[in-house]
Amino acid sequence: MRVLVWIVEETWQATVAAAAAFLPADADITLLHVRSDAETVARGARDALLGRSRRTSGEALDAISEQGARDLLADAQAALGRQAVLDARSGRIEYEVVAAAATADLRARPRRGSPASRAAEPWTHRALRRRPRPLRGAPRLARHALPMSSRHETTPASPRRKEKVMNQQLICELNLALIPETELASRHITFSRQMAGRYRSLIQLDGVTPKVAFTPHVTLYQVPVQAGDLPELHAALLNVAAKAPQLWLSATEYRSNQDEGSFEVRYAPATSLMELQADTIAMVNPLRRDLLLERDPAGRPLSERIDEPGLAGDNIRQTGFDAVGDPAQGGLFYPHVTLNWFELGTSVELNTTDWPSLTYFDGRFVALGIFLLGPYGTCAQRLAALPLAA
Repeated sequence: MRVLVWIVEETWQATVAAAAAFLPADADITLLHVRSDAETVARGARDALLGRSRRTSGEALDAISEQGARDLLADAQAALGRQAVLDARSGRIEYEVVAAAATADLRARPRRGSPASRAAEPWTHRALRRRPRPLRGAPRLARHALPMSSRHETTPASPRRKEKVMNQQLICELNLALIPETELASRHITFSRQMAGRYRSLIQLDGVTPKVAFTPHVTLYQVPVQAGDLPELHAALLNVAAKAPQLWLSATEYRSNQDEGSFEVRYAPATSLMELQADTIAMVNPLRRDLLLERDPAGRPLSERIDEPGLAGDNIRQTGFDAVGDPAQGGLFYPHVTLNWFELGTSVELNTTDWPSLTYFDGRFVALGIFLLGPYGTCAQRLAALPLAA
């Protein structure tokens, strides 16, 4: 397994501690640090000050920053306690992280809220959450890795206790979603690729493998859980999947949201699909323990929506997710497969003559997937695919 561990100055200890605790011994690990364009900003600020001495050259600033990055990576490798490739880069954080992650099977990212993490976030809100405005980065394996408390203890903690504490500190943001049969997924990917050739696309569908890929899916529930609760979540969803039938869904319309940049094909809200969402939420919501996703698929902080009036606010307060319930009964779950994320403001001409008919996207959904939640609400890495009953 090839693993990319992206670190930043403010939270690298927690990120590396999480990697050391959870990554298998045979993992090929790359530690990544990206220097932002701060040197350029510093030079610009210096040049703008009339009458000031300009003793510090741009090359000196670069050298200082580069040495700091090398030192940080060396410290991180020492804390990791095993061999790792050290990758020091500079430039636009979002671009460099995505480029470095292209060949990785798993990505671990800094705790969200750190300055560098926020810098990569404008795009990051929906799945790489959307565009070359910065993509969100890696799948959110450890969103809230809190500072390790062991340094404050007077006696060493046992390995079992350390593991328990780590599990309580790590929060995984998940996308629980329906997986289409391979042939249908291939049709989604083909049309997504076609649209990416026509409009500037920040995200396009590109695979169905367990490795890092943007996978066709119908989201049922997006939810944060503690890492220690993942085995219980897996067992609960196995039970749900074993009782749920495979679903044949009919496409009903193409939809484009210019304000968000999303482009999707919608499906009829079949009764069996509504029941599956309800069963999934009923089994998983208790494991949420009142945790909230950092952002909804449109990039809005859930902490700011918790007091929102109306049905969406009620759903967030009860389940942590707004898109819940049968639309025929006033609910907000509109099943869809998002095909692309375009730049904000992109106006898509709908239903052109070279588009496939909607029946092209009719098909069977055969498994319940557990995915790490990626930018823009994508399914960025599959943890498990639980077959639905035949």
